[in-house]
Amino acid sequence: MSIRLLERHVGRRIGTGTIITARTLSSEKLQSGKKVQTESPVTAIEDSWKERIKSYVTDDPSDRFTLKQMLKVHTYDQKDPKEWILIYRDVSATRISGAFSIICPIIVSVVAIMIYDGMVHEGKKERLSATQRLISDSEELGVLVIVPCLLVGGVATVLLRVNYLRPLRIYQCYKNPGEYVVVTPRVGSFHRQIEFKRSEGEKTLTREFISSDDTQRAGLNNLWSELLHGNASFAGRKFLMDPDCWRSAKLKNFMFNF
Repeated sequence: MSIRLLERHVGRRIGTGTIITARTLSSEKLQSGKKVQTESPVTAIEDSWKERIKSYVTDDPSDRFTLKQMLKVHTYDQKDPKEWILIYRDVSATRISGAFSIICPIIVSVVAIMIYDGMVHEGKKERLSATQRLISDSEELGVLVIVPCLLVGGVATVLLRVNYLRPLRIYQCYKNPGEYVVVTPRVGSFHRQIEFKRSEGEKTLTREFISSDDTQRAGLNNLWSELLHGNASFAGRKFLMDPDCWRSAKLKNFMFNF
């Protein structure tokens, strides 16, 4: 795929008919950078975090490839718009990943404190009320306490697995269209970037995401298969792709050698 052809696929028309490409993103980024220079560093950082949190909650997934949104993710991922084109963006997966990155450490910390409290303090009065209540409920249930533990563990495992499988963003190199970077969730940190090439490794794309008619037994089996094993394979691992998150079908087909 030539650079000119790639630019034609990636370009988007807005209001006046201007084509938004990687070069346009770069120029807009420079213009916005001049405006930010007049602000103090502390104010800029505070505004950046406020804007990031607000965008996590309020951004419309259908606006994933608008100029403003692309400038945000290029800056956040530290990708030069002159060199990298955003071809896939899953807004829902990004929100879930951000929530997991905040909630998981909190849950682990709370559980660790309760375990420490229950093992160190033997008296009921010395323990935290939540710890003592949990111990009392466990003693009442006896052996059956394993049932809620298995349910909670199973749900948590499925949620973590789905979060792991869903890619957040995919970038394609502007100068070398066969080179890509996929941004994925990572336990213990927000994101991880994996580089891969179109010519290296096997790339597969099965049935794309979960269809609306998956109500029969075969459909449910496919649903569980996708949730646990994904529906695509590239960059040396499995992924769960959403067809609505691609910038264009031609860019997707080119990556998977269709």
